[in-house]
Order: sequence, then C-alpha cells, then structure tokens
Amino acid sequence: MKILLVIDNLGSGGAQRQMVILAKWLKQNQYDVHFFHYYPQDFFLSELKELCIPIHYVPKKHKLGIEVIKGLNQILRREKYNFVLSFLNTPNLYSIIAKQLSKCATINITSERSKTNFNLKNVRLFFKKWAHKKSDWIICNSNHEKNNWSEYFPVVKNKISTIYNGIDLDKFFPRVQGYKRNNSFLCIGRVEPGKNGLYIIEVLNFLVKKGISIKITWLGHITFSDGSRKNYFESMCNKIQEYHLESNWNWLTPALNVREIIHSHDALIHPSTIEGLPNVICESLASGVPVFAADLLDHPILVKEDETGFLFDASDPLSLVNAITKFSGLDDMEYERMCSNARFFAEKELSIEKMINSYKKLFDQIAI
Repeated sequence: MKILLVIDNLGSGGAQRQMVILAKWLKQNQYDVHFFHYYPQDFFLSELKELCIPIHYVPKKHKLGIEVIKGLNQILRREKYNFVLSFLNTPNLYSIIAKQLSKCATINITSERSKTNFNLKNVRLFFKKWAHKKSDWIICNSNHEKNNWSEYFPVVKNKISTIYNGIDLDKFFPRVQGYKRNNSFLCIGRVEPGKNGLYIIEVLNFLVKKGISIKITWLGHITFSDGSRKNYFESMCNKIQEYHLESNWNWLTPALNVREIIHSHDALIHPSTIEGLPNVICESLASGVPVFAADLLDHPILVKEDETGFLFDASDPLSLVNAITKFSGLDDMEYERMCSNARFFAEKELSIEKMINSYKKLFDQIAI
C-alpha cells in the first residue's frame, strides 16, 4: 500500500514525533510511505532521510496556503496513493480540499490530537467539522476526544476510532538501579496558555514557602513570532522573578536526548489541559518515571493514583502541592514500586506494535 503522511512541519512537537514513529514502522512493514509538509522546521528531517522516506515540501507563502493545496493536489494526482493520513487541523483541511480537487480515489484519514472545544462557534470549528465530515475516517488518540466528537457532531460517529500513541520501548527504557531522588521535576511542552505553565509557578511558590526544596525544569519550544505565546512566556518569566524562584527554575530547549533528561528527574509533571494523549506522559511511563497529570481527558487511564503517579486539579494549585508533598514522603521502596508500575503499564498499553497493528487493521477495514 502507498501512504502519504501530511503534517505542517517536521519540528519537535508531539504530533510530528508520532507521525515519524508511524512512518518508520509502516516502512518496516513493507508500506510505501511518503511525507508532505509546508513549514521549514526540520527537527526530524535527518531521521526521515536515514529511512529513505520521500519527503514532499511545498513552502507556505501566504496565510490561506493556496500554493500548499495546489502542490498537494499535484502530488495526489501524480503518486496515486491508497491512503492520505493527516495530523493536526490545517493539514486535515488541506488534505481534504486537495482530495476534492484531484478527484482521486485516495482514502482520506483525518485525525484529532487534542481536545476540541465545541462551545466555540467560530470559523476554525466550522472548518474542522467540514474536514471530518468529508474524510473517509477519523482517528483520535484519546477515547475522550472520540466520545466528544461522537456526541457533539454525530454525523461522524460511525467513522471514528481511537488509536493510542505508540512509544519505542527500546528507546525509552527504565533507569539503571541506584537513582537517588533529588526533588527535581520535569515539565515538557511548548510554552503557551494551554500548557498551564503559570499554574506550575504558583505550585512551586507554595512549595518553597512550605520549606520544601524543589526544582522545576521546563523543556519546550518558546515561540516569539506568535504574540499569544510570546506574552505567555513573558508572564511566566515575570512571575518567576516576582516570587524570587530563579534558583528553583530551569528552562531547556527541545533536545534529542529526551530519555536522559527524563531519567535525571524524580517525576514528570504535566499540567496541560488541551491534549488528547500526551507523548511526554507515555514516554515518561515507558522510562519508568512516575507522572503527575491533570485529572481530565484520558489522563486517569494513563496515570493510576498512587500506582504510576498522581492526578491533580489543574485549576487548584494546592491540589498539586498536596500530591507532590505526599510523593516526597515516599520511601525508596515505594518509589521504586511506582517506577516499575509505570514501565509495566507502558509495555502493556503503549507499545508501537500495538499502535501499528491498530493502523494496519484500520487500513484493511476501509481499503477500497
């Protein structure tokens, strides 16, 4: 089968990471896989080139992206793919429009990678609905989002399914024994309002005032070209200075050695309220590192209270303060038990083999 994977860029984001993982394993399973993107970020470019996966790049020069649609249309006509699978809202829209224009027999699969707010009756939601209505199938990476779309947009409920993210369990593996906890916690994600960084700063301030020595590392892309994200980063920096937390906070930019960074912290904290199935939670569990996650979406499926980590109320800083305080009181045996449980869950539920088998079954199910 010949498959085109469509995404906005090859940057370091979670959706990009999952699409590259998918491409690698589909190719190893004898699929003819191509990539298409329209923004120049190239974090994963070398990895795709090493796999000898053809990459189609059409630069987006104008806001509407007419040139991207034209380029994608030409590629669809020329290559005659069996499937086009797109991740993220705008790539979903472009792939559907290009399919409509090309009149090819290609099967379009769109996806949802985060939480959709159906209360916002705006143009963006209109186009999201239109793209999914025109697609042949929709994949969500969380049960919550699948149920969300089935309830609020029932026209798609018979062509939507959940496929969890897959994690390379050989790449993300547990630490060697002998790790000594040092009250260091890791947050991973681009800096923007939905990732809830200001909440973490409030939590940190409470803990420091309680006399708990704690350090937070935030690893993620900081965007200065986007006004909203730039302002949020500046607000976080201002709060850190206001609370005199400079010695308790560390910024890191995206890196390829994510596993080593995860291993060097006691636990991952994920305060985000917008994602479907966060890669960083899955990677931390696979690495045998406990996770603190907001008590919403599919997080309670991933994080079992007192077993693989802790859940907290993402609107109440004291909820996370209490969870971290409890965690800090665990003895070494209890901590190691939690680490082992995290890895066991990842092996059972988050393997790449399980994800690829789900995609293969879907392709066979809806193939023309």
